[in-house]
Amino acid sequence: EHELINALNRISDKPVYVVFFHTILDQVRQDLEREFIRAGYPVYPDMERCLTALNRSLGRSSLTAAR
Repeated sequence: EHELINALNRISDKPVYVVFFHTILDQVRQDLEREFIRAGYPVYPDMERCLTALNRSLGRSSLTAAR
């Protein structure tokens, strides 16, 4: 497992949302995404999708308005 995943597992008592932007290192990004997903962390390709998911999990739509 990735070092960051291990650290998050030890210290995280709050929800964690991961954003991996698409880059020229696509295979590296995909490998990291798989590791985070296997560890149970949701992964999104951009902040807008991440905020949408966060809004849904909180049951409100005011977060995107606050940006």
